[in-house]
Parts: sequence; structure tokens; C-alpha cells
Amino acid sequence: MRLPKNWNQITVEQFQECYFLLGKTPTIDTWVMVLATLSGKSADYIERLEIRELKKAIKQLDFLLTPNLNEKVNKYVSFTGRVYKAVLFADQMQTNQVADLKGLMVSNGQSVNDTIVENCHKLLACIYVPLTLTGVKYLPNKHKALSEKFRKAKMGDVYGAVFFYSILYKNLIETTLTFGEKNLQEIQNHMKEVEEWQTQRGSLEVDGDGK
Repeated sequence: MRLPKNWNQITVEQFQECYFLLGKTPTIDTWVMVLATLSGKSADYIERLEIRELKKAIKQLDFLLTPNLNEKVNKYVSFTGRVYKAVLFADQMQTNQVADLKGLMVSNGQSVNDTIVENCHKLLACIYVPLTLTGVKYLPNKHKALSEKFRKAKMGDVYGAVFFYSILYKNLIETTLTFGEKNLQEIQNHMKEVEEWQTQRGSLEVDGDGK
């Protein structure tokens, strides 16, 4: 049974599953599920292992309990035949990019860390933008598909960006408050025009056909 030896051999998707499995005090049942996740074997297969072999396998995954990943942000990552560039600061982001990032931080009662891990692949698809000959451009309509691709990225490649964001996300939100004031004012002005148009339209005579 082949198992990863370090974080560089674990995908984002595997990390997410293991994080929530090991979030509480690990039990034998928990480790069976973790081993199944990381080995590709069924839970039944893991449960049939001899105790000494099971203990040896669990020991090999000790690194899951003491995260020691490279916190340096990889400015560029490459997988699935594409190169992606990290955009970490609000003043370098597009308005819709910032809005999507902020939306992904809605906790629904979870801790900040749990929210970040659960949405890790989606956050990465906001932070890392495909690099093209004309530069980088965030495309909201491509976000869902790109998020699924980032499930398969290696944690060793992208953890630095996730760590950076997890530490500085509050600062990012505070920065975007000022960053978004102009956009908010534009929206409010537009809504005022719409309301005025609706008021004028409502004052028009309505015929029997509702026109």
C-alpha cells in the first residue's frame, strides 16, 4: 500500500478530507478513513490489515498532525498544462475577484480556518489567475471549472498562498473597504437612476393591456 511521505505528495482535495477527519481526537475509525483517502484503497481493505501493519501505516502519516509546510508563496504554479500567477493584494485585483474572495469567507458558523480549508480550492482559483500572452485576467465564469482543477494541485505548491491569505485575510478585507468605496458609490448612483426611471414609468398612464 503506497502512502504519501510528505505534504508535497498530497493534493488539496486530500488535504481537505484529512483536515476534517482529523479535526477532532483521531480514533482508529478516523485513521481508517484517512488511510483510505490517501492510499486509494477501500475502508474494508484497510480494516483487514493486521494491527501491526495498521500502526505502521498510521505512523507514516504522523506529518499530518504536525504541519510543516513551506510558507513561502509560489508566485507561479503549473499543472494541467497551464501556468497560474498569484495575485495576493486587493489593489492588484479586479473588483469581481475581490467580491468572490470575500464571499468565500462567509463562515456559516465555522471557524476562519475551517472556512478557509473547506473553500481552499475555490480561494486558490481566485488567487491564482491563468497566465496568458496578454497577462493575467480573472474570469468569474471560469471560476467553478478552475476550482475543480485546483482540487488536484499539490499542497506543497499552493500552501504558501493559502497560509498567506489565512493570516492576512482580515487586512485584505479592510483594504477592500476603501478599495470598494468608489465602486459602491457607482452602484448607488446607478440604483438611484433606476429608481427615478421606475418612478417616472409608474406615473405613465396604464392601458387595459397593462402597457
